[in-house]
Amino acid sequence: FEPYFYAVPEDPNQISKLVEQISLLSYEEDNSRFFVTRVEQLKKKILRKDIESLKIYVNHPSAVPQLKRDVKQINGIKETREADLLFIRRYLIDKNLAPSILTKVDGDLIERSDLNVDLVIKAKEIKQIISSEVNEKLKLLAFDIEVYTTENQYPSDKKDPILMISLVGNNFRKVITWKRFNTNNQDIEFVKDESELILRFKEILLEFNPDYLMGYFSDGFDFPYINARAKINRIPLVFNNHKLKVLNKAGETSSKILGISHLDIFKFIKNIMSGSLRLDNYTLNNVALELLKEKKIDLRPDLIGVAWDLGNEEIEKYCEYNLQDSILVFNLADKIIPNIEELVRLTSIPAFDVCRISYSQLVEGYLIKCSKDYNEIYPNKPDRGTLSLRKTQTYQGAFVFNPNPGLYENIAVFDFLSLYPSIIVSHNICTSTLLNEKEENAFETPEILENNSNVKFYFTSKYEGFIPSVLKDILLKRVKIKSLLKQNKDPILESRSYALKTIANATYGYFAFFGARWYSKECATSITALGRKYIQEVIENAQNKGIKVLYSDSITKDRFVTILDKDGYIKIKNIEKLFNENKDKHYRSFGKQYIH
Repeated sequence: FEPYFYAVPEDPNQISKLVEQISLLSYEEDNSRFFVTRVEQLKKKILRKDIESLKIYVNHPSAVPQLKRDVKQINGIKETREADLLFIRRYLIDKNLAPSILTKVDGDLIERSDLNVDLVIKAKEIKQIISSEVNEKLKLLAFDIEVYTTENQYPSDKKDPILMISLVGNNFRKVITWKRFNTNNQDIEFVKDESELILRFKEILLEFNPDYLMGYFSDGFDFPYINARAKINRIPLVFNNHKLKVLNKAGETSSKILGISHLDIFKFIKNIMSGSLRLDNYTLNNVALELLKEKKIDLRPDLIGVAWDLGNEEIEKYCEYNLQDSILVFNLADKIIPNIEELVRLTSIPAFDVCRISYSQLVEGYLIKCSKDYNEIYPNKPDRGTLSLRKTQTYQGAFVFNPNPGLYENIAVFDFLSLYPSIIVSHNICTSTLLNEKEENAFETPEILENNSNVKFYFTSKYEGFIPSVLKDILLKRVKIKSLLKQNKDPILESRSYALKTIANATYGYFAFFGARWYSKECATSITALGRKYIQEVIENAQNKGIKVLYSDSITKDRFVTILDKDGYIKIKNIEKLFNENKDKHYRSFGKQYIH
């Protein structure tokens, strides 16, 4: 598989001359020569418009950035594209492969000592096996650490040791600690000191060899702490011939182990699931209570240092506390990983990354993957100047009808089916369809306040836009899956529906994301304007029929409507009894203020 990127010529008639110039490009660096291997002329599309393009192949992935710059400087080249995608992602997309799917490889074993892995196959054929049984065969291992902590003092990895590490997997439970006490608990294993504790953790990881290693805030705390203490104890954290990598990019820490996919469950819940959970914070205890109806052991973690110094059976309580944390992480992962895996299959982005990226990055990953099917050359990432400018731009957002506090009955809910995605599809809203001026049969927005004047935006109806086409396909697939789910509550289908819904609902926000390749303030503001129009029409129709609207929020797309009694209010007696009977139904998420 050869690395490549695209160039767009200013004049298609000059292509032969440009091919000659590009074919001669090369440079040397670190005693290696990098060069263009060949150039193809291809008919492609940019925002649904036909163009002539040059597909430029190079001899090594690391040659792409420099040769792209060299090509861009050639007179007659309008722009270069698709030079900023990681080679691994490029390979997966072009070969129609997705990580986390059982894969059969036909080929020959070869020796490659430079790669530092146990097994290398020169592949003749790579075939992925889609099976409903694949998820059930995954080996999961959750872990959690407890470190020396005293009251009102945050632990320091320079002086405070790791006291215990718990691990929970398929039919596997263990807590390793290094201060002995009398116990009958078979899950507790004693070692000599902290150094031996870290070595034992490393040994279990290699023996268990999980497909997924999961923690909760393990990027931010557990792995950086283990890594720091391993250095102090002079223990090399080497797995599969590669060191544990603790990376820091733009203030975000992540930890990688070659061959074992490390998932920080906290990050996926915070980045992707938080919108549906409505929690005040995302501590392990809060999330476990919400999703599993389970909780941590009620014990103060900041007093573990006191128990440790006393050296009595109190330490056992902290061992149980530590083990329970890993159990909760394992159970959360068991519930969430099917959703992560379906997003992996949908986007071809590895689970490690899916677990850590935002809604907008998921949408962009999916659009990049779909670009190949639509013969589209996708846009470049915005440069710093463009990013700075976009960050200053604002627009009118969603319509919110503020609630009247109270306790109501006879409530009816009016909910648009995928409001914003439906608007994008039905009004053909896309950067590829946005018009400079109105044309016949164009889709039209309501008036929008822009720079102290009212304006309208128009989108062509002559052809279907790239993003509306992609989104329509998602919505149709989800309708079909929901129909199947009515007949059979298949967990895999539920995860697939979740993945499609996640991408669909995040597409509106993607237009407004300053880092987006397909960024468009005009598209974003058009979607919210149409959303406000439809919601206000529903409210007006309801009020004309004597229905009192209690609340409306077009971000959540939920409409709460009720008909009050003739006195205009409802008298409720025995509120405590009412609350106890209903608290597990509707009040848990957003009803506390009304109950008070």
